[in-house]
Amino acid sequence: MPEQPIDTAPQDATLILLWGQYWSDEQGMMKSPLVGQWSAPNNRWEVFGPGGRFGVRPSVWWPLPIPSQR
Repeated sequence: MPEQPIDTAPQDATLILLWGQYWSDEQGMMKSPLVGQWSAPNNRWEVFGPGGRFGVRPSVWWPLPIPSQR
């Protein structure tokens, strides 16, 4: 599925792939899409990393791939 603009992403508990900038300009762009979701309490997009959740400023998103059935 092609990337979709972030303004079309679900803003509920749905996990999605996000790509764009990290929260601060000094951190720059993500190297690859990361799994995340909208955080209503924090009013921002957040992704999951080794240290927990952190804010990002994504520009595009994708639904998570469906696991293959074997």
